[in-house]
Amino acid sequence: MTVTAVDITARVIELPTRRLADGSPVWVEARPNLRRSYALAGDILAALGKRRDLAGKGRNQHEDITLATIWLRAHRTRDLVITDAQRLHPKILGTLCRLAADAGVDLWLLHRPPTSDAFLRALARRNDATKDFIAVPYFLLAVPAPAASAPFPVVPRHDVHLFRAMCEASLDGVERTRVLDWFSSVAARAHQHLVEHGTDTATVVELVDDILAGGPDDNRLIVEMRALQLAAWHLDVFVKVHLDVLLNSEERPTLPFTHVDDALAVYRQPHRILTCALTRRGHPIGDITGLRLGDVHDEGHLCTVGGRHVKLSGSIARAARAALLLRQHDGAVDADALLPYAAQTLAATLTDATNDIGMHVKGRRAERTRPNHSAYLRRLGITIARLP
Repeated sequence: MTVTAVDITARVIELPTRRLADGSPVWVEARPNLRRSYALAGDILAALGKRRDLAGKGRNQHEDITLATIWLRAHRTRDLVITDAQRLHPKILGTLCRLAADAGVDLWLLHRPPTSDAFLRALARRNDATKDFIAVPYFLLAVPAPAASAPFPVVPRHDVHLFRAMCEASLDGVERTRVLDWFSSVAARAHQHLVEHGTDTATVVELVDDILAGGPDDNRLIVEMRALQLAAWHLDVFVKVHLDVLLNSEERPTLPFTHVDDALAVYRQPHRILTCALTRRGHPIGDITGLRLGDVHDEGHLCTVGGRHVKLSGSIARAARAALLLRQHDGAVDADALLPYAAQTLAATLTDATNDIGMHVKGRRAERTRPNHSAYLRRLGITIARLP
């Protein structure tokens, strides 16, 4: 960790207003009359996209210093830039230097007149170099998510053996091409998955979960389920789908994972993000409480939940990485619980998410144990039979 002083006299500094990219330098303004180190840590968390009004019940403000350290590491941040650093009390500057060292980031202190003698002495004791403003690493903004695709056209609700023919008869031009191309693509992917992993109920559940994960509209969902039925049919498996039950099921997500994941990223506490995200992916509370540090692999991109490997990406992989780092900071080892909370506490975070950010991440209740595959499919209006 290095501390670099930069004089920004007469410069206008603009801070980022959008989400930062992973690995981006983090820029934070030292607020006037700052008297508490945890307030500066809270500002660092806010710069990383964490909302101040979603503290969580029973939060200890002093934990923000640890959380700021953990999230800087989880974001792979290498540089922390503090603007108007002359406002920092020498004691807060000392805490900031320790935080930067723990987070493994280089600290840039941008200051301007008027500066106090106490600040200049504290800066002189700690800074390793003095550089010009042009040397300061600039922040990088995250690439905006691609715009949602246009809704699918209204498709016929005929059974799978008539579906393609009725689409060709009832749809025109571009709409017909779009629907049938997508139908063929999904059917090919589903067929390949069934060939590689078998045609048992658990494999069908995986395919259904993949279809529901994108939060498709009614017509796209119909196209994709008919494609799954066609793929299974060619492997002597009949997947019966009751469309009215499926389209109105409480188990059916209505928002894509990426939308919910980005909304959850505003929480300070990693366990809140991870619990809600895994519940949204169909994992019961019992499996989530059973997570161990050793179940997190590939820096959070892969988790073993209830014996199943779950691929995570984006903000959820970052939250898994943060949860792992936080527990390691507490001295936990691979065999210890990743989320050291009671099932009731984790279940409460699901309700909090609905109240805090308007994200409904569960059905009527949070499952305490994993339902068997047949029960899960029946709730969606899906049954499976092997053809003679």
